[in-house]
Amino acid sequence: MLATIANAVADALGNGAVNRPVERDKVRREALAWFRAGSPDFQTVCHLAGLDPLNTRRAVLRYAASGKPMPASRRSNRSTNRTERKAA
Repeated sequence: MLATIANAVADALGNGAVNRPVERDKVRREALAWFRAGSPDFQTVCHLAGLDPLNTRRAVLRYAASGKPMPASRRSNRSTNRTERKAA
């Protein structure tokens, strides 16, 4: 479920998988609406991901309003570093 939240955050910040500007704007608006509404579905996904829905909602909307770009993921670097450490 954490991946669902991560994808929604990427969509809300305009960094989702959609490349065409018109579609990206539509997906962005829909993702932001999902966070703003705080629907039962949103709350369930947050709970299943181990996140507090209210804090998640506030943080995402605050970050989206700031206009800052989405930080790059470091997950692939971490797994590579772990593998290199084990081999050493």
